[in-house]
Amino acid sequence: MVRSLGKDAHLHRFPDAAHVRGKTGAAGFYEEQPADYLLTTRRNGTRYIEVKSTIDERKFPFSLIKPSQRTAARMILPAGGRYEIFVHSLSLNRWFVLPFQGLESREALKLFSIPWSEMRELTQEDL
Repeated sequence: MVRSLGKDAHLHRFPDAAHVRGKTGAAGFYEEQPADYLLTTRRNGTRYIEVKSTIDERKFPFSLIKPSQRTAARMILPAGGRYEIFVHSLSLNRWFVLPFQGLESREALKLFSIPWSEMRELTQEDL
């Protein structure tokens, strides 16, 4: 989707364990990153994007978000940044978007997942 935006978007992928393994052929040390991507678009500005996928047929479990990602989001948001989670439901073969604030709001209510029916589907407008 992002490629279709051409010069109206810039996508930076942060290196992760798979990236390090691919370059060295072995597990190596890498610094934890705040998210998978930093996405800037003319329409929506700059935001951190964490990408997750799950086979769960009913919901997205928040346990898939690492503690280091939560910590990063909690530092980015008060500084005026944006942090979103793009979730691929493998069972539905659909993409959804969840702002980190939505995750925290649900957890404050002792809800540790969100049903697909309550999530917003990812569209071109989200990019």
